[in-house]
Amino acid sequence: MKVFTYSEARQKFSKVLDIARSEEVIIKRRRGETFVQKIT
Repeated sequence: MKVFTYSEARQKFSKVLDIARSEEVIIKRRRGETFVQKIT
């Protein structure tokens, strides 16, 4: 599982998608919102 901030995920979007193909990716926003991304 990898964790990125929202800003970091935006900057490295392609890399985030590549990682999400093999493991869970969590994206955290400043206000405490959390999103999980997994490509199947």
